[in-house]
Amino acid sequence: MESEDYQFNPEEYLINILSRAVANKQDISVSIASGDKVAIFPARGDYYSFVDDMASFCTSNIDDLVVKVLTDTDGDEIRKDKEHGRNFDELLWQAAYYASQGRLIQGCRREDVVALRYWPNLTRLPGPPSSIAIAALLTRYPTSITLAGRILGVPMSEMLEFYSAAYSAGFIKVHNRTMESHDLKPHKLKPHSDSTMLGKLLSRISRI
Repeated sequence: MESEDYQFNPEEYLINILSRAVANKQDISVSIASGDKVAIFPARGDYYSFVDDMASFCTSNIDDLVVKVLTDTDGDEIRKDKEHGRNFDELLWQAAYYASQGRLIQGCRREDVVALRYWPNLTRLPGPPSSIAIAALLTRYPTSITLAGRILGVPMSEMLEFYSAAYSAGFIKVHNRTMESHDLKPHKLKPHSDSTMLGKLLSRISRI
């Protein structure tokens, strides 16, 4: 069994919020007290960032993140100055990479035999110094994370960061386990509630 020292729980970070939105096809915005915000549109496959420090934003405690379910009007307002945002898989990569901090996202294992399905845009995405070498190996040969680290002479922390990010972005195919296995089988994720409507309801109740 994978030691918990090598894993992180995605439910504590932005990546969980994004995964719930994707699973339920919800357009949402996520913000913190500083005013930094991302708006995501899973059906369109893009997102808009209004964040100065993405690393800090992605590692914020989930309790500090405010989720709003967007209406069509909200979406039009966000997109008014530019028609298309950035590819949504890039935000998934960043959210998992920054949350990883040398750890492996829960559900994945160090002995997983994996291959890259898509080459990540490493000129725009954060990653460990060994990203290009890791990507080159996993594109050519399905390899276990542990063995790949040994072949490349790469610290395990960097392998876990890369794997967590690539897996979350959908760039990875796992060869030695099926999606029906206990760890890889997606858990049913609840849709986000409309926090705006909930706030109005609670406000009405408080005035009764």
